[in-house]
Amino acid sequence: MATIIKTETKVTEITTTTEVIDLTGTNALEVAKKLADARELKKLAEEMEAEAKAEAEALMGKTAKFGIVDGKKVFQRMAGKSTGVDRDKLKELSKAIFDKVYWEKPTQWFKVLG
Repeated sequence: MATIIKTETKVTEITTTTEVIDLTGTNALEVAKKLADARELKKLAEEMEAEAKAEAEALMGKTAKFGIVDGKKVFQRMAGKSTGVDRDKLKELSKAIFDKVYWEKPTQWFKVLG
């Protein structure tokens, strides 16, 4: 059973209360390990994906739309845009000038077809 513990920290005239929960007797350590392992696997998967993308790019060159093996499509180059808004500028300037802070960034990726 988890127990909630409240701690207080006083710095000059400001007091901050922080809630701390005692997880003794729960599966918290297993959950923490699972989360750490998942994050490590995600990192490894991202590294593997980056390497494979670089290899696909090297195989396909800069302009080919499709990559085929024995007449069968294996890769398709996809293209699109990443869009966004500089939120700090938007906060500074107001919604009325949204168009002045809007940006687009061309991007591309590979879709595995086979």
